[in-house]
Amino acid sequence: MRKEMFVVTLAVVSAIMALAFVRSIFGLQQSRDSADLVALKRANLDSADIHASANSTSRSPARRRRRWSLAELPTLKTGGFSRFSTAPFAVVMPIFSGELQKLSARKLTARPCGDDPLPVDLIFHYSGSAGELPRGLNETAEVVLNDMANRKEVEDCFHDVRAEYAEVEDSIQYPEAACVHFGRMFTKPERPLWGYSSVYQMEYDITALRAGWLTHLMPLFLMAAKGDAWVIGGSFNWDCIGHTKELPKKLFKGWRSPWSALMDGHINGNAIYTSHHDFLDIVYDELHECWNEAGFDYAMSKIAKIRNIWDKWRDDPTFLNCKPPSELRNYTFATLPLPEIAKKFPDAWLVHTDANFQ
Repeated sequence: MRKEMFVVTLAVVSAIMALAFVRSIFGLQQSRDSADLVALKRANLDSADIHASANSTSRSPARRRRRWSLAELPTLKTGGFSRFSTAPFAVVMPIFSGELQKLSARKLTARPCGDDPLPVDLIFHYSGSAGELPRGLNETAEVVLNDMANRKEVEDCFHDVRAEYAEVEDSIQYPEAACVHFGRMFTKPERPLWGYSSVYQMEYDITALRAGWLTHLMPLFLMAAKGDAWVIGGSFNWDCIGHTKELPKKLFKGWRSPWSALMDGHINGNAIYTSHHDFLDIVYDELHECWNEAGFDYAMSKIAKIRNIWDKWRDDPTFLNCKPPSELRNYTFATLPLPEIAKKFPDAWLVHTDANFQ
């Protein structure tokens, strides 16, 4: 009797183990599928097709945005990109009225890419409207920006180039104006960041140290698209600042203090931003009102620390913030010469400067 019970028990245990094994095989595949789906959603790459906005100008007709598979992004080669109709990433240049005249006369000295265009668009994000006359120019912003979009050095590296118009009210002044300008990238919840998976905000005073800087950004675009990091940029660095006049001791200690807005480690606004839904929630929660006492980058970094999500903000050596505050420039503090910075920081590619070096 005991022998028969033992045989029956053994048979039952064997059946349970076999069933568990079969379920584990299917469960493993299901978990992999679920993980892929979650990753796809986290990267915000499975959204519906999106059209170019009505208030934008482009060098090409409006294109339907294709659905991106997260798996294919890391293997994109510049030579094979022509088969895709839209780019998943963008460089966004915020431009204020007073900057457009200088920017329109400026030429790139550091070529962004290699021989072929990359899966990255370039957007001139103008603070005003298409029909306004920018300061110092006799043509409308739309005409000037269209001319800039058709330049060969731009066309050679970017998949598409166009202008978008933030239409920031004239009554809004800096730093609130910069915050509003930034926030207009997220104005339409159905297509924040114009439908891109991640974008790099590159202001007028950013200078490229080396050729191929856009190619170098590709892994960082992808990191943000996956949601591994939400903001990727650089923080202020005293080592790329020079001066010929000493600060008063009290002022010097204040700016050097780790509790100052300069030295708190916040990521400068010239950074790569994700369209991950968790980051968008923060933008919509916190950016409905802009801060007058500090820049949006400082305020958002502060929020990240309060919410205990600071690990999603990445300080990357690709980016250097070498722009001293205006209060320090009165004491002859200035960005070091670019050749010196390039030699001193071999991992740096893009520098936030206090002047137009290009």
